[in-house]
Amino acid sequence: MAKNNAPVNAESRWDGRLLPLIGIVLLQLLIFGVCAFVGVLLVCWNIVGVGGSWMEDLQNPVTILLVLAGCAVFGLGIAWPCMIYTKWDTKQIVVSNRRFKFVGTTWAFFWHCVLWTILTIITCGIYGLWVPVKVKQWVVKNTVAAPVEEETEETEEETEAEESEETKEEAAPAKNYMAPIIIFNEYEDESELQM
Repeated sequence: MAKNNAPVNAESRWDGRLLPLIGIVLLQLLIFGVCAFVGVLLVCWNIVGVGGSWMEDLQNPVTILLVLAGCAVFGLGIAWPCMIYTKWDTKQIVVSNRRFKFVGTTWAFFWHCVLWTILTIITCGIYGLWVPVKVKQWVVKNTVAAPVEEETEETEEETEAEESEETKEEAAPAKNYMAPIIIFNEYEDESELQM
């Protein structure tokens, strides 16, 4: 029989709310829209602007640079919104009193996407079947866990309580030093009563 090693009072939850999610989605759409528009503009700028055939235009180095820049901006328009959502989503996860944090960067994800795209093109689309797995592996590899912030507040309260207990223990010997004087005073009073 398998044993469950999770703490008894471990709490797992997702703290996300609807309004921030709507804001994240709108931000993603805005970024993607702007980057897609700029990317298409860069790709089509020389091809549409020059009256020759598209093969002649692609031989022009400026056109090649604009096409590459347009593809890069379009790719960034996909990678950046993905990272915004991933960071927000990961920040909302709490498992066993540990909050997760995504530490990956947009540029690192962008360059991985470029590599995965090149591999997919080279393998005639076969590598594309592994891309979702590679994305998930990369996201998990760049996710770290930290104690929940509420626990740090509790730890500070516990530390203050321990410090006050230490102060009481330090004050306790002072009471012990006073004890013989009090006892002596009690005996002194009793001796007076007996006489």
